[in-house]
Amino acid sequence: MSYLTNSIGSYTFAEMTGAIFYRQEQIEVINRPGVDGSGLRKLGARGQPFELMTKGYWLTLAAAQDAIFNASTGYKTLIAAAAYTVTRNGVNHGDYYVLDVQEVATTAVLNPTGNVPSSSCTALLVCRWKLIG
Repeated sequence: MSYLTNSIGSYTFAEMTGAIFYRQEQIEVINRPGVDGSGLRKLGARGQPFELMTKGYWLTLAAAQDAIFNASTGYKTLIAAAAYTVTRNGVNHGDYYVLDVQEVATTAVLNPTGNVPSSSCTALLVCRWKLIG
């Protein structure tokens, strides 16, 4: 059985949650005293920072510990290095810069359900990512 892809760059996850903020035109509202109405000035398309939560499952605690090592070292190498493709539920949402990544929780898992690659998974790693388009 195949699962929907969730990834940031080359790192894949079982689950990814949070709102993705796309680039959009930024405007400045111009008001002058004594003049009726308002004017607008286009400032260009810019992204806003947003956060995503990722969950990864591993078959053994040792594999989860390796993943924790990746979270603290491998994931951190993505920060401001380049724009990475973000894919959630198999949909490519474009390229984003990683501003920060933090480990939120590492726990043992009993009887996992849902979008889990195997029913024999025993460990879960949750990370918080801060990205910008």
